[in-house]
Amino acid sequence: MIELGHIHAGYEGRPVLEDVTLRADGGVTCIIGPNGCGKSTLLKVAARLKKPETGSLRLNGRPYSDFSPREFARQLSFLPQIRDTAAATVYQMVMHGRFPYLGFPRRPGKGDRQIAWQAMVDTGVEAMADKPLAALSGGERQKVYLAMMLAQDTPVVLLDEPATYLDIRHQLEILNLMGNMRQRGKTVLAVMHDLNQALEIADRVCLMDAGRIVALDAPKAVIKSGEIDRVFGVRTRRMADEAGREYYRFVKE
Repeated sequence: MIELGHIHAGYEGRPVLEDVTLRADGGVTCIIGPNGCGKSTLLKVAARLKKPETGSLRLNGRPYSDFSPREFARQLSFLPQIRDTAAATVYQMVMHGRFPYLGFPRRPGKGDRQIAWQAMVDTGVEAMADKPLAALSGGERQKVYLAMMLAQDTPVVLLDEPATYLDIRHQLEILNLMGNMRQRGKTVLAVMHDLNQALEIADRVCLMDAGRIVALDAPKAVIKSGEIDRVFGVRTRRMADEAGREYYRFVKE
């Protein structure tokens, strides 16, 4: 469980988050909103990478200040939107997820190796174990980073636009992995760019606008509220495919 209470944060005196309160305990919460509304900053604050100006942060009922860096990394993992490509193999990268559990000199044991390998199997990257990360496509690398997070095995997972810039096959695989995290009982907070994907995978949608949360509810309830139309300047049309599954089309006003 993660709780953010009345968070205010910004950069060089410019406010970005204003009175943001969010609580998530299990399931997938997708954060959506226009560019520049504070979505990524919210995740950075939640990941303890940016200190808020005011507000409270709690993890599993405890203040963030109670956690050492290692203990925090055993409870919460974060996949940022922009990452450097490490000079490592796929297996080495996934094994990084076990670092919070290793003592000096960080030699993984049999259990750590088994967990890392299972994470690669679960994400479908085990056949690439010995390949350099730099030799992979963007979609393949993204699955490796998600395997690393599975190996880290934290109750809370933060993802910043995990499917953006990927082809449709890799996007669907990423969404499936998010669903698997939910089935494992994890709390997932994910910034999503594609509204239909967010509405499909989310248990709750957190809609942001100008640094504030303006809607936080089940996907259909957020659609029904009309806030998506107002915030994005669109009209939402409910559609159905041949199998009767609902999806939404967003038309510019």
